[in-house]
Amino acid sequence: MNAVEVDLDAVERAISGYQSVIEDLLALHQDIRFLTQIRPPGDDAPSRVYAHDANERGLTLLEANTALSDTIRARIDKLTAVVAQYRGSEHGNALILGGKG
Repeated sequence: MNAVEVDLDAVERAISGYQSVIEDLLALHQDIRFLTQIRPPGDDAPSRVYAHDANERGLTLLEANTALSDTIRARIDKLTAVVAQYRGSEHGNALILGGKG
């Protein structure tokens, strides 16, 4: 069995970086919402088509932003679980070996 060494500081920095990205995506989410509320500039067919298409594109961006946020949150959850499990293993190993835990 091969030993695996985990740099917990690096993992925690990655988690922090991902959390920063989530904050940026949340701020961007508010800006994107605006792009789903475009009103036709006029009362003619081209204006209505433009507004409809612009709102659809805004909705697509909103959905992509949400999907990316969900993916990054899932990664944060996994990395947080790895850190917790690794710390738990270190503590258990220290107790077994008579070290301080």
